Amino acid sequence: MRRMILAMLAVAPLFAQAPPAQPPTLPPQELEHMVARIALYPDPLLAQILAAATYSNDIPDAARWADQHHYLNGHQCWI
Repeated sequence: MRRMILAMLAVAPLFAQAPPAQPPTLPPQELEHMVARIALYPDPLLAQILAAATYSNDIPDAARWADQHHYLNGHQCWI
């Protein structure tokens, strides 16, 4: 659980930046090279990382909650 939160913290600044006025156009090969690393992550982890990047200001609260509820695992976290 702690690794997942650390991964979210590492990725959050990449998505939290303001978008440029005109997005650059990339050739298909370069675009594929950029996203190839993301394809290696399991879908549930990728979903959590992207959510964390979208709501990066909530990460400290989530880390605090995870520390307080360290005894929960798997499906217990969602109930």
